[in-house]
Amino acid sequence: REHHIKNACEFGCGEGRNAIYLAKNDVVTEAYDVSEIAIENAKRNAKESKAEKAVFKAENIFALDLKDKKFDLVIDSGIFHHLAPHRRLQYRDIVSNILAEKGHFILVCFAAGEGGGDEVDDYEFYRSKQTGVAFTEERLRKFWGEKFDVADLRKGENIVNDQMWESEYLYICVFKKA
Repeated sequence: REHHIKNACEFGCGEGRNAIYLAKNDVVTEAYDVSEIAIENAKRNAKESKAEKAVFKAENIFALDLKDKKFDLVIDSGIFHHLAPHRRLQYRDIVSNILAEKGHFILVCFAAGEGGGDEVDDYEFYRSKQTGVAFTEERLRKFWGEKFDVADLRKGENIVNDQMWESEYLYICVFKKA
């Protein structure tokens, strides 16, 4: 049976492509990005697209109070691979806490060895002041699998069009609340 998505939350929304798509498909969407400029552009894009059900805010996700919210869908559009190791567990808890029962979490992140970034251990991350780290499929399954069921985990394809953007240096992961 198809699970109807009523609401969604996106972290790292950029200029709003995903949130606008969801809003135009009758999904109430909260979208966050740390970039004020990206959020201004997202608001303008949403207005031009008549995507009234998308709300955009420039916020740091670790400063947000989302404890009373539950979403059918949570999307990470490139936040996880920029997080320092000590923030990853906290981030996984945030996602888990705001995801509704039977909800889905979509994660897009750098794939190790594909030019999107290098897989580095935590010590190396801090030592070299990394800004992005790539993950192996095994590492993603192990880390996220502690809190979620893995519904799908695949390498991206090289697709660029008005509706979609994918790349082979990314993993596209779909997790379901266990």
